[in-house]
Amino acid sequence: MRVLILKKYPEEIFDLIKGLFPPEWDVFMEEPEFADERLKKADILIPSHKEVDESVISKAPNLKIIQTGAGFDNVDIELCRKKGIRVLNAPSVNTNEVAEHTFAFIFRKFKKIYELDKEIKSAGWSLKKEGKSFSDLTIGIIGYGNIGKKVALTAQVFGMKVIVFSEHENPGYRDGIKFSGTLDALLSDSDIVTVHTSASKEKFNMISDREFSLMKKDVFFINTARGSLLDEEALCRSLDRGMIGGAGLDVFKTEPLPENSRLRNYSDIIMTPHNAGEPDMYNSYKKRFEFFSLNIQKALKNMNPEGVIV
Repeated sequence: MRVLILKKYPEEIFDLIKGLFPPEWDVFMEEPEFADERLKKADILIPSHKEVDESVISKAPNLKIIQTGAGFDNVDIELCRKKGIRVLNAPSVNTNEVAEHTFAFIFRKFKKIYELDKEIKSAGWSLKKEGKSFSDLTIGIIGYGNIGKKVALTAQVFGMKVIVFSEHENPGYRDGIKFSGTLDALLSDSDIVTVHTSASKEKFNMISDREFSLMKKDVFFINTARGSLLDEEALCRSLDRGMIGGAGLDVFKTEPLPENSRLRNYSDIIMTPHNAGEPDMYNSYKKRFEFFSLNIQKALKNMNPEGVIV
């Protein structure tokens, strides 16, 4: 089997990754713009967030399986269905890590640890109390897959009130959680709004001017899902007008984030480089590619792989 990874990793990480696949398999890594020759012979494709459309698939006549991470919105699913290419995702491979990252944003925003540390090291001793108790906060969770459920459970441990909106959940109260019948109701009632839904063409810019106008003026907005879900210009406009309290972003429409992005200009936006699911390089990649390898082998042997999309 020939495995092509559409990303360039440091050599020590690539050596780790290769060692997780059967020794008789050939594993290669390449950026998409230089991958044409590798695609011609690839049996397995691991796109690593890169777009997999007709321009890629048409160059890979031997392609049998595409293995993605948790998200698969970067893959043309219908084309794969027509071509008989199996598409697998990894719905639970980084659940804990992304949920933890969500709360890292929340701690940074509401406990002011960074600011207080900076002040005390500058010989200050603030008497201002600008943080908030988690038990006074309501968190609104958009999407209720593995990550959304983990965020909800963690929020309950901290004593937060939890509201969830999901197309797959009926309205009502269950297990101490309010399941909202509409996204609008969640947006208006939450102190924190955090996005954990899958991306699709229908959900492009699902959080835009209208949605920000419904939120509380001091709301903290978090996106660790996909950059396409957020209208970044609408976020900037909302901050300019004092309509929201800030944001925590791990994902962006264009990655890496362009140097001239307006998002870089706001002290109220906390940003990380799409690493919520991979907090440390070695162990995160080991966990991720170990799952990929075993899942692909299950698919090849028709042994019920996880995350079957097609």
